Amino acid sequence: MDPPKSPSLEEPKPESSKTQISKPLKSILKRRPSFDPYRGVKDGSRSDSSLTSSISELTQELSVDAPVVMLNQAKISELFNKNVDKKLYPCFTLMTINGTLLAYSDVEDISVFRRQTAIISLCWKDHAEVLKKKDSESSAAGASAKTSIDTAFLETLTIETDGANIIARLIQPKLLVVLIGGVPPNRQIDFRMTPEKPGDPRYPSTEFKQDEPSMEQASTSASKAPAKELTEREKDIKLGLLHIQRKKLDVVAGFIKNKFDEGGFVMDQSFA
Repeated sequence: MDPPKSPSLEEPKPESSKTQISKPLKSILKRRPSFDPYRGVKDGSRSDSSLTSSISELTQELSVDAPVVMLNQAKISELFNKNVDKKLYPCFTLMTINGTLLAYSDVEDISVFRRQTAIISLCWKDHAEVLKKKDSESSAAGASAKTSIDTAFLETLTIETDGANIIARLIQPKLLVVLIGGVPPNRQIDFRMTPEKPGDPRYPSTEFKQDEPSMEQASTSASKAPAKELTEREKDIKLGLLHIQRKKLDVVAGFIKNKFDEGGFVMDQSFA
């Protein structure tokens, strides 16, 4: 099973080992049609050939009384479909923490997919509530206020099951980008959840140690040149499948978050 390349939003060169984001042709954001006869703003969304340029132009056109920015769900689904891998990460979704599906890649079994997203929603809310309670208790006990404001929320949740590795990332309050990843056939593990707050160690760890030679190998290779450093691709393979999936989720979620920020999109909290 070949791992993806390292995170990058640039177009890859031949033989490059860097992970890329495959971008859709049109913007992942669109404008709500305007009905103000005095402004004369035409309705509909743009159809620019570049995602980056379309977001830039959109933000330049917005003003205080301009049409609000909306999700282009079809283009987000297209973005997801361009970045899936049937074995490594067969599914991506954009959803609220309450389980509302906003966009997702093509799925083979919609019933299994909906069960998985329901589990994500339940687990996320449970862990978020635990963190909130702990923060309240710390504040009541006189803990420093510096650790309460920015770090007391759930940022990433990793769920490991027999059938899937699921990684959810908060990109806005109540808005998640989720990767549902494949696992080896017939894997049997205990249901496991790993929550992360801002500043927590990344899971899984990226710490990597070269294999230490045995005494016999050390004695025979003492006069030889030092062992060659592993490439990033080789390190990814040794760090494992979950690391590769987390690496991809970091890139996709970061890309979408940046485009939402540039385009001025903020999720309606009443809807989420």
